[in-house]
Amino acid sequence: MPFVDWPLEKLKAYQPEINKPEDFDSFWNKSLQEIHSQPLNAVETPISHPVKNIQCFRFKLDAYGGGKLVGYFLRPVKSEPVPLVVHLIGYTGDKGFPHSYLHWLSMGCAVCTVDTRDQFGESYSDRGFGRGHGVGWMTQGIESPETYYYRFVYGDCLRVLDFALGHDGIDNSRICVHGISQGGGLSLATASMDSRITHCMADIPFLCHFRRAIEISTELPYTEFVHFLKRFPALESKALNTLDYVDNLHLVNRIKAKTLVSVGLQDIVCPPSTVFGVYNQISAQKEIKVYPYLAHEVSEFHLDLKIRWLAKEWSL
Repeated sequence: MPFVDWPLEKLKAYQPEINKPEDFDSFWNKSLQEIHSQPLNAVETPISHPVKNIQCFRFKLDAYGGGKLVGYFLRPVKSEPVPLVVHLIGYTGDKGFPHSYLHWLSMGCAVCTVDTRDQFGESYSDRGFGRGHGVGWMTQGIESPETYYYRFVYGDCLRVLDFALGHDGIDNSRICVHGISQGGGLSLATASMDSRITHCMADIPFLCHFRRAIEISTELPYTEFVHFLKRFPALESKALNTLDYVDNLHLVNRIKAKTLVSVGLQDIVCPPSTVFGVYNQISAQKEIKVYPYLAHEVSEFHLDLKIRWLAKEWSL
């Protein structure tokens, strides 16, 4: 078969160079204190839905550092505590409709999902990012880790988790973050920064091993950096330094959750070496599903596998 990256055996053994900034831990410790101390100011509105035995709510809460996050909180009607799946969204995506999550609800899980700020859903920030940026969101505020877009997106994910776990009737021993592409990268980052998460399912994850991705990816969104640095070549060092603060390569050694990752060996959007480079840093119990003939996509076969995996893990 053709390779878009390295052969599988090299990928399995790959250990990237680590460029973790010296103040990485203090930077995130300070950020986490801010994230969790900012009031949520959450408001929930019931949504009528014809599917019986589920409750649907649309929520709005304050985004990290300003703005609003909009999402769904969905749960089966049960008297006993239920497990929780937090679903995080792919790049340019949105939360969709409640029926998109019926497979988790039918298994007896509550679901919380949220639109990513400023992308194609309803969530938005009210902060400026200074200098102009490339088309998309990847280079917003990239001159400093304090102002960088994904610092705030990571904070949003943690605030949504705080919101979801504030509900009565959630089984705190069964908490999973889940997502595809950007959602997969956000799931890894969230699991890295919150030990309340017990399981993580990250498919074809983005936000992984930026320096390698910028070198070899030929598709958006990683090429947003290339377009930005064509215009501002003097900012390369600053930009790469900022990315080091949000790179899952430097975060995932904190993960305590049992983790399931998927990768497509034909993926030129999130190349396999970027996924394996990060996966190989996870010290928690983990498993990776390799699909030699898939590109940047998740098959129905893998969705079925995830349903079965979580059902087995949680005795559903």
